[in-house]
Amino acid sequence: ENLGAMLKEFADRAWAGDVVRKGGGFTGLPNQELKSKVWACMAFANVAAVDTAAGLVLIDGTSRLFEGGVWNALRKWNKKPIHSVIYTHGHIDHVGSLPAWQERARAENHPAIRAIANREVAQRFDRYRMTLGYNSKINARQFQTPGFQWPSEYHYPDETFEGIQLKTIGGVQFELHTAKGETDDATWVWLPQLNTLCVGDLFIWATPNCGNPQKAQRYPREWAMALRQMLTKDADLLLPGHGPPIIGADRVHQALLDTATLLEDICAQTLEGINGGKTLNEIRHSVKFPKELLAKPYLAPIYDDPSFIICNLWRLYAGWWDQNPSHLKPPKDTQLATEVCNGAGGVDKLTKQALALLNKGQLEVAASLIEFAVQADGESVGAHRARAKIYGAREKLETSLMAQSIFRATRFDSQKVIEKLTGEKVQEEEGNSQNAILRLARL
Repeated sequence: ENLGAMLKEFADRAWAGDVVRKGGGFTGLPNQELKSKVWACMAFANVAAVDTAAGLVLIDGTSRLFEGGVWNALRKWNKKPIHSVIYTHGHIDHVGSLPAWQERARAENHPAIRAIANREVAQRFDRYRMTLGYNSKINARQFQTPGFQWPSEYHYPDETFEGIQLKTIGGVQFELHTAKGETDDATWVWLPQLNTLCVGDLFIWATPNCGNPQKAQRYPREWAMALRQMLTKDADLLLPGHGPPIIGADRVHQALLDTATLLEDICAQTLEGINGGKTLNEIRHSVKFPKELLAKPYLAPIYDDPSFIICNLWRLYAGWWDQNPSHLKPPKDTQLATEVCNGAGGVDKLTKQALALLNKGQLEVAASLIEFAVQADGESVGAHRARAKIYGAREKLETSLMAQSIFRATRFDSQKVIEKLTGEKVQEEEGNSQNAILRLARL
């Protein structure tokens, strides 16, 4: 078989943990034909292409930011018309290129590209349009891209399905499976003639992204079930939504099994706590994560944090209330913060105590106290200096992009207040800021 030598070498090094990952993502991945008639573009979000007698069938598009580069790379490999694109889910880094690609297809005098997807994708696009402001804000925070605007235009699926759909396009068989995992609109694709799995973000070369604290519900248990379904196919090539391919039947089996096992372990412990009457806080501090699995290069907690998965499971099975009665109908944050500060002897004393806890290494408690201080007095320069220092320390200790980005954004917010109140320009510490495009590229 024609297996791209450069991409295989890169995949081997990634499997061994020998690839440096900047900002949580892979960089410098080549685009090559992996098998006869199967091409992969390992870019922002991965795109796979299958050469059929009816034209090219793509598994996923990419981000609108990188659509031109991916299109040009694809055209260097094969100039056939694009028959269709199968969305593995509706995240914009996997579908955002379609409006531009339709224009490019027209410019080449080719027919319109058909989009095939899980029936839930259309509802996702509708939800995105209802929450444009929120998605713009949280993604600007997550990827440190000020002014980022969430797109409002999408290419809705031309054909949808539910369950399992068997399709033959140009002599090539495509077995499409709907699933839940990172999203409720996932599709994974089995190519039986090519012994290849295309799984989208059901595998991302990191701890599964199913705890994301700023995003909609994720489905850890169903994710594991989908991975175990994939195991029955005995594939020898797995093309993920992000990162290099998994090459070889043994590696594909291990990657799928380890990921399913990690999710099942977290689910089991969390449900045991829920059924045992524990609060969310108690469960978060009692679950033991399997270190041997998180040490795998393809399960490292560099994007999502395993502890966040607990919170998503709680929301899914136990509702939004965390079982702390004071949180059921709480006061305004500022009202509570003012009373806490009054009891502590004032904002300055509480700030001093927060810094003392920071020096003792009790960062979680320090962060909680300093939030009371800045909520009680939003113009206290001393409180904001302490807040920036505390969250700067927390950011450095985190491995996941999710936690890092929120702590970084909090630090930036306090630095902006300091600059506004004093005119003092706060210098960014070297190494704390990462290239925005690398952060956008995710994995």
